[in-house]
Amino acid sequence: MKKISVAAMTLLALISARGAWANPQNLNEYLEENLAKVEKMSGEERASILGAIRERFADYVMDIVTGAKRDGAKTVVSIITDSCKGKSPARTADVSFAAYRTVSRGADAALAEAVSHRVCEADINTELLLSWLDGYTQMRAGNVPAYVAEELVFIAMNNGWPSKTFDAVKWALIQGMKDAFAPRPFASYVFVSILKDPSSPGQALSDAKALFMNAKKSGVEPGVPAYPFRKSPPEPAKPQAQTLPQPRPAAETPAPLASEPKPKAETEQAPAPAPAPEPKPLFQEDFKSGYESMWEPIQVVGGNFEKFAKVGDGGLKVSVPENNSWGKTGLMSKTPFVTVPASTETAPVKIEFSFDENETTGFVIALSQAKNADVWGEYNVWLYWGRQSVTAGALSLVDTQNGGENYGTLPTPAKAPAKVVIFIQPGVFRFETSQGAAKEGKFSWLKPAASAYLYIFSHPTAQNNAEALTLKSIKVY
Repeated sequence: MKKISVAAMTLLALISARGAWANPQNLNEYLEENLAKVEKMSGEERASILGAIRERFADYVMDIVTGAKRDGAKTVVSIITDSCKGKSPARTADVSFAAYRTVSRGADAALAEAVSHRVCEADINTELLLSWLDGYTQMRAGNVPAYVAEELVFIAMNNGWPSKTFDAVKWALIQGMKDAFAPRPFASYVFVSILKDPSSPGQALSDAKALFMNAKKSGVEPGVPAYPFRKSPPEPAKPQAQTLPQPRPAAETPAPLASEPKPKAETEQAPAPAPAPEPKPLFQEDFKSGYESMWEPIQVVGGNFEKFAKVGDGGLKVSVPENNSWGKTGLMSKTPFVTVPASTETAPVKIEFSFDENETTGFVIALSQAKNADVWGEYNVWLYWGRQSVTAGALSLVDTQNGGENYGTLPTPAKAPAKVVIFIQPGVFRFETSQGAAKEGKFSWLKPAASAYLYIFSHPTAQNNAEALTLKSIKVY
């Protein structure tokens, strides 16, 4: 038998690696391979579990397990072999699906496994699991520290909180970070207050905000009860000794003149700097002069601009009655509206949309290199928000013509966000909302220096539903 040279072995390894990259596993294949390695699982048991997974996951079993989806797949294996071991295949699949969806969207895998174990053990509704893990992701996107976000999940789980209580506290913590409250004291006060009297979380959250806002104005830290967090905040980085300024020799320090004011005590804090002024937009559209100079009507798939839309004081107002199919009614730019920066080192293009949160039930913000009123059929960035019910909304980000560029859905409050801000860079689109939701996606058509048309139009959650949109302004920075 001939020996294989080192060079040949290296070539074979590269070919093998390239083949693995070219044919990545989908979720179904990944689960089949990894469950086959579990010695104590019989073939019949494995087949039963996989059958339940395929039924519950539906098209999700064809997901390619890379990145966050690989973390989600690992979590599913852990739930099957540990967290939900001994439970029925249907129950195991239900919990696995909730964990997979949230971890694939950015939830912490270790937290998902821990919470899934408790959910299986106590037969907790999987809708709560989805709410907790999605809530954790939203809090992290809203700059709530990981140890605080995780603590809220465990508090809600261990105390049987309904989703509305968890959601109220979640949004309060996110807002607290926006208000620059110290996270540990603020969360401590909120947790202790609500655990003491869970019957009125709204009052506790209102009191917390008032207390910390007054403390921020006065500069005096409020006294708050201690709360035993499961995890401690990360230690602040220690300053490097060599970077500290060296004191001058005494001979070089002149004594103050008699006419000079005495220096302030070292312990006295300097006044906080004034907040930076809001940057002026490069472009602002409030529709007070109509729309004809820059925009063209969108009225497709049941939409009718003349009947359903009004432009003027108050912005673009759309109200589509029931039974008008998808009723897409709104505006698109006459010419390309933005140009993608030429380099990732250049600041992203920033566009801010302001909505009337009480007069909006569903909308799409879209970008495309194509000019087509029904932009669904073109390569695009499609950002959709819709009110799903009287208690919940949802945001999704996708290229409707590229299944590999689908970045899932985030739950939101039922009320529309007052502001949505989008950021555009080569290959990357990111959004943030005034409610704390945020997500980023990679879009292959967003090439450096590419031009794109802007679209904004109403869109219902289901065909033939009534829909409404009030867009107050668009600002470009």
